Amino acid sequence: MSDIPKRCDPYPPKVMAELQRLRSLVQHLMSAQRLWDRLAPQERRRLGGDLVAAYDRYGRTVGIWKELRGVSQPRAIVEAAYQVGLTDEATKNWLLREIGELDFTTEDTIETAVASGSLVLVERGRVAYWKGDRIGVSWPKHPALWEFFWLLCAQAKVGDGVSHTHFETVENRDYPSKTKHRLCKLSGFPEDLGLLIKSAGSGRQKLDVPPSQIRLFKVETVEILREVTG
Repeated sequence: MSDIPKRCDPYPPKVMAELQRLRSLVQHLMSAQRLWDRLAPQERRRLGGDLVAAYDRYGRTVGIWKELRGVSQPRAIVEAAYQVGLTDEATKNWLLREIGELDFTTEDTIETAVASGSLVLVERGRVAYWKGDRIGVSWPKHPALWEFFWLLCAQAKVGDGVSHTHFETVENRDYPSKTKHRLCKLSGFPEDLGLLIKSAGSGRQKLDVPPSQIRLFKVETVEILREVTG
């Protein structure tokens, strides 16, 4: 399996065989189309907005998922296959455990991230932390601003900004700048963090925080909280 990294302690034969089988199935254009149809509009735009071009540019289905999620090649195979229905949850979890990437985020993980001083957003309960302190905003009362803030952080993790095209129903090019001002004026939103949201030209707004200092914890299912890596 040429595109799965070789290790000193290679994966067990059954694991390698299943990874190979899933890769051979998920790389077909039909699987890529199914994955594409399940992506959010802003995710498709991040990939250029054209499936065939993205399929060729990034290395077919697995490459598309790697680009979108910033994960390893073996993990991309497993997760992409699961997304399009080529494997079940039990097999997915078994493979992720075998390759050392089964990720059940614990409260200790979040507490460590907060203690590090990073910008931390937790989707469950909608809470955010900056420099070790909880941001004193009641986010459930401001769902649109939370969505903008989350997207701003997610885009910063891949070195990009936010434009009006990231919002399916928005046509106003000034929406990101106007929403930034609303966000920064919220009572409890840190002034120094607001100063790091800067214009990036063409109506874009970009958060000037290093990707490594942004930690996003997204709910995968009711039971599982997973950190977004990219």
